[in-house]
Amino acid sequence: MIPRDWIFLLIPIFLNGVLIFALQKRFEKRQFSNAIKHNHILELLRRIDEALSVMYDIRIYSHNRTEDPSYVDNFVEKINTLHNKNIDIYFWMEQNENTFRFVKKETADLKEHIDWFFDNKQGMKEADIAIKLEELFKALQEIKAVCETVKL
Repeated sequence: MIPRDWIFLLIPIFLNGVLIFALQKRFEKRQFSNAIKHNHILELLRRIDEALSVMYDIRIYSHNRTEDPSYVDNFVEKINTLHNKNIDIYFWMEQNENTFRFVKKETADLKEHIDWFFDNKQGMKEADIAIKLEELFKALQEIKAVCETVKL
């Protein structure tokens, strides 16, 4: 074999190796970013489930009214807990904005509800609370539904 034949034989082998190496690195990077995105979505779902659990507690608690003076304090405490959980969810989504681009509209809805609760904590009417809790419940359910349908 002459040197030209060796060149024609070895160059494709070398270039195939470089191409496979580059594709493998790209695939690994994509796989790593999908794993991170998956973990962020799972964490968001866990936080939403915690907030929904607090909402269920509030609903049950509001239906079991008593004349006990601590009822109002306990109710306000539960509302504050819910508010804190929602703020936690919102900031988690804002902190990981690149991961949660697909729920931008739902994030804005959640922010509106958080702002409403923060602005109207004092002197809320029971009917307003019930309506806003229902809207908040729907907003969290929408975010949860969208997150559960994301394919990685």
